[in-house]
Amino acid sequence: DKANAKESVMLPLRFSLSEVNNIDNMLDFATVLSGSFATESRFKELASNASLIHLSTHSALYRNQPVIFFSNLYDAGNDGFLEAGEIASLNLSADLVVLSSCGSGLGTSSANEGVVGFNKALLEGGAKSVVSTLWEIDDKYTAAFMALFYHQLSVGVSKSEALRRAKDEFIKTIDANPYYWGAFVLYGSDNQMHIEKKNYVFIAMQYISLGFVFMFILLIYFRRLTRKKITPL
Repeated sequence: DKANAKESVMLPLRFSLSEVNNIDNMLDFATVLSGSFATESRFKELASNASLIHLSTHSALYRNQPVIFFSNLYDAGNDGFLEAGEIASLNLSADLVVLSSCGSGLGTSSANEGVVGFNKALLEGGAKSVVSTLWEIDDKYTAAFMALFYHQLSVGVSKSEALRRAKDEFIKTIDANPYYWGAFVLYGSDNQMHIEKKNYVFIAMQYISLGFVFMFILLIYFRRLTRKKITPL
């Protein structure tokens, strides 16, 4: 029951960590929060300086207001339920916020303001664009969809084109059922994003360099050890 969202027990999102790790392996993310470390307080500390925010979690309506769920195991400062009214204080400057959760684009209908929810709150709070969902989504298929979406973003196309290409590729290679791909909608600016892919060649060279340093240190150590053991008669 969505009216009792805060009192309900959320089922684990089995593919949420895979979703985040796949994106992190593809792109050069500065910070990844997962499990008990993904607290509301930590999110609020980091959000204002983030250029890209991706939230893979639960969301629901509580008393007709949208709520995004965070871990509150080690969070004394917040209750773990991020509400739309709290967004304004975050001073966002993100080029894109992706709400990879069920019905994250829903809210209450207002005659003067339209749908009042996270899309409106995030855009008014400083985010340039938001990708959210129109209904409940399957976390396994969402993980696959998001990998396609971020790959398209990384090649330099606009956000709407990245979303279109991801949907097209998803239909061709994974599943044509619109339930799995049709929920994702872009709001706000449709500009291209400068997203750096991880430079695995550079990372590999770093590990190789460290390996040579380690071998050099071992070589010196063994040579010294050998000299100490072999003494002239």
